[in-house]
Amino acid sequence: VWFKKGMSHFHLKAYEEAASAMKRAVDAGMPDKEALYYLGMAQYQLKDYAGAVESLSRAKSLGSSDEQMLVYLGEAQYALQNYDEALQVFSEGLSVFPASQRSYLGRGKAHFHLKQYELAKNDLLKALEGGLKDPTALYYMGLAHVTLGTYKEGAEALQNAEAQGVKEMALYEARGLAHFHLNQYKEADQDFQKAFELGNAVPQNHYFAGIARFELGNMRGALEHLIKAQEGGVNDHKLFSYLGQAYYSAGNND
Repeated sequence: VWFKKGMSHFHLKAYEEAASAMKRAVDAGMPDKEALYYLGMAQYQLKDYAGAVESLSRAKSLGSSDEQMLVYLGEAQYALQNYDEALQVFSEGLSVFPASQRSYLGRGKAHFHLKQYELAKNDLLKALEGGLKDPTALYYMGLAHVTLGTYKEGAEALQNAEAQGVKEMALYEARGLAHFHLNQYKEADQDFQKAFELGNAVPQNHYFAGIARFELGNMRGALEHLIKAQEGGVNDHKLFSYLGQAYYSAGNND
């Protein structure tokens, strides 16, 4: 009875009622893979990721393993920051469903958080080449490229991610760094300012922003950021050189 009620609620996307009914079905002695499967899927929709991991893992141990379930189980582990476990689930899913774009996306993101940037980039590229329409893939690919020092590719991916709606502070920070290393100081300055407006206060970013403004001839703007970098603990001989030159140029322009 509870299972049928749960199924009815699930198909109506009434996930809270579905989860409640499926849980009662399981508690009443119906711990079969189908009840656990739909309980876990409903819990995932409710963002009860710990509950989803428990239910879907039990369903999996009883033989349930379709593509969507493995994606949800991997994404629930990822949401809990269990990146190694998420990586394992996504890899298992791809061994059975090698065209699963969401599995490539999930595994790529897990690789990224495990600092396996080359592997992350490769998986995210496969997701995009497979036709995945998710700006998150472009976002993480851009971050991976910048971390790996492939700045042109990183800036391009992050530009496309922003065009598709991603407005994360880390996007502007990474793209600012990419533009800086490409000697595109105007674009770097614009991105760093956006990152600062969103709450970024990393001293190293003030250092790069200060140099960008120095190269643009904005000495007072350069001093503003270089001083913040110094106060934040950046200790680089180039910092003091730029500070001295900026002070001298700003004084001569008064």
